[in-house]
Amino acid sequence: MIDFKNVYFRYSNEEGSPYALSDINLNIAEGQLAAVVGANGSGKSTLARLLNCLLAPSSGSVTIGGLDTSLEENLWKIRRKVGFVFQNPENQIVGTVVENDVAFAPENLGLAEAEIEERVTYALEAVGLADRREFMTAHLSGGQKQRLAIAGVLAMKPDILVLDEPTAMLDARGRDSIIKLILKIKNELKKTVVLITHFMENALCCDKLVCLEGGFARFAGPPHEFFMHGGEHAAKYSLRQPFGYELINRLNEKGFSFGAADFMKAAGTSELTEIIAKALENVR
Repeated sequence: MIDFKNVYFRYSNEEGSPYALSDINLNIAEGQLAAVVGANGSGKSTLARLLNCLLAPSSGSVTIGGLDTSLEENLWKIRRKVGFVFQNPENQIVGTVVENDVAFAPENLGLAEAEIEERVTYALEAVGLADRREFMTAHLSGGQKQRLAIAGVLAMKPDILVLDEPTAMLDARGRDSIIKLILKIKNELKKTVVLITHFMENALCCDKLVCLEGGFARFAGPPHEFFMHGGEHAAKYSLRQPFGYELINRLNEKGFSFGAADFMKAAGTSELTEIIAKALENVR
């Protein structure tokens, strides 16, 4: 679905100007949920903007569903195929009433009124805001505004959803809520999802983790492989290990023997509690 081949990108064409991304080779399959992580300035947002033609590669190629993003004739096809949700939902909310905001994009596509109504209902139900459709957008909470921004994109019925730090402005409860919504979009709506995040816990639920550092893709694979082995990968690239992995690693240092299967189950607090409880029973 998404394929980067030898991609380089820099914001200035002046000779000697630095590259924001260098030699990126990456593929994300249809239906996958992929997390892109990295320290500030690693190139995460630049990579995200290459996915829906907000930026074009300086060299190399980015193809979306077989469409080359550098070809002008593919521009609008790709932008209809790839929905983009920005970090701050205020940057995407254009209507004063919830249902009018969600209807904005379908209306601009020139769809019939009945089709617009169907899409608004579909999107609001998908994000859990069906009971807020007549609310003023200004009266929504931060988490609800993020859901509304996602609904506005879902109303276009894209194949791919790209979310750039969607939980950055939320508290822990709000973050959990949005991650559950993202999993629903992937599993029930069958969308391919790319999640840009600096919260390592968010990456644990993903099929693939991509780690950027200095504009290079240093790792691409299952999240548990990245966080195992005492957190060597995370520390090397100035990233924090998820709490569950850090705790299990430290217990292993004290003589326990948690394996890969335990790491893979350590995404949530309940799973982690069960793992630790069993270990303590053996100690007794």
